[in-house]
Amino acid sequence: MGYTEYQKTDAGKKSMRISSWKTQGLICDDYHKIYDRYINTTICDLCKISLNNKKKCIEHCHKTGKFRNVVCNRCNSWKADRAVKNISKEIDKRRGKNIIKYRIKIRRNGKPVLSTKRATEELAQICLNNFIKENPHWFT
Repeated sequence: MGYTEYQKTDAGKKSMRISSWKTQGLICDDYHKIYDRYINTTICDLCKISLNNKKKCIEHCHKTGKFRNVVCNRCNSWKADRAVKNISKEIDKRRGKNIIKYRIKIRRNGKPVLSTKRATEELAQICLNNFIKENPHWFT
């Protein structure tokens, strides 16, 4: 059996898929277990859409290489654009008063996800840290 024939077998497809994951940075103890989950997953772990006739992807942390989910291509692409976060100082000039506020902005795919103000920089940082803690997958 030649290489191209091997690629068409189940074993060949599995070998090529696992090799691709390794190249993309996935690190785990048991690639065969993740492959079995990948093959048997029929619903996206994030948006819950049916994966029949849709491209499946392995979603993983790009810092640690740790596997997280089997997702649809849309969710994987969405996650590829990591959230951008910042805190900016603004002066609110309403009613003749200069009031300093700290705006927290988080954007994904160029669209605002969070835009809120806090009275102090410390409160703004706490708000941002809580958001990151609740949504860590957006920033890795």
